[in-house]
Amino acid sequence: MGNKIFPDKNEFEELGIHPICTAALVIAMGRRLGLGDVGPWYSMALEGLQFPVPGASMTEEDEGAQEICALAALTFFRTFGAEQFASLMSSPADGRTYGTVLDFLKVLKEKEVIKYRPGVTLLENVISDVESDDKQEHSVGEVYRDLFPGENKESS
Repeated sequence: MGNKIFPDKNEFEELGIHPICTAALVIAMGRRLGLGDVGPWYSMALEGLQFPVPGASMTEEDEGAQEICALAALTFFRTFGAEQFASLMSSPADGRTYGTVLDFLKVLKEKEVIKYRPGVTLLENVISDVESDDKQEHSVGEVYRDLFPGENKESS
């Protein structure tokens, strides 16, 4: 697996785990570290971040959780290769096409779901990669350096 977040595709399919599901882990870490305003019972589904409310169906996620999940998804896009991940996320049988995924990324930008400036830059890079069918994968280290530029100073 090396620097990649994911196992090889065959191993990935054997595990039966969709990559976006790991956003739940990111939410848990966000709560633990006090990042954003992440409530106690969130879960990630393909339809979006959801949590149960007694006596009601589903309610929308708060902005902090939404931003954390968007950053998690963008990390997957960037490390897995934007074009490959967009293809993986599309599901024509469910009405989700490659274009739908690209439109979703653009809506994230338009609605300013991500406010953290390095995250906005990452979003812009992913949109560009998807538009150009860029298959380039990036290491977790590269994405980390992009998201946390202040942490990149080498000690002398």
